[in-house]
Amino acid sequence: MPSRRLAALAVVTACALSTVGLPASQAASEHTIETGTVTYIYDGDTVEVDLVGAGSEPVRLLGVQAMEAEHPSTPGSFDQCHAAAARERLRALVHGQPAQLRAMSASSTSRGRLHRSVWVQRSGVWTDVQRILLEESLVQPHVHASVED
Repeated sequence: MPSRRLAALAVVTACALSTVGLPASQAASEHTIETGTVTYIYDGDTVEVDLVGAGSEPVRLLGVQAMEAEHPSTPGSFDQCHAAAARERLRALVHGQPAQLRAMSASSTSRGRLHRSVWVQRSGVWTDVQRILLEESLVQPHVHASVED
């Protein structure tokens, strides 16, 4: 019976790791999960997260691209089509919520922001925020050329 439990645990672990696109064989050396609370929404694909033990950091959502939004610090910027809807939906999903930030590498960044997949609990289950935004057609899939993109 203990070997069946160990086998079941191995399957669950492999499935969990596959959801972030990381082969199970690389998990120990490359996979990272950080936790924190989402404190601010910049636009439809960037949030601020107060990380446990590390302070606040801007986080660029991995794998999605929202239309550009007006930024108060950028003169002449304005909300492009659907930008406000994406920002408001992201706010409804994550603002004030505990979050997991998942990445294949702790050093993954995008223009000075952490580059992470953001997950929040919905009905007690960790849920991929990017997937929700994609399913609701509020963002587009986006493949970054590099981790420094």
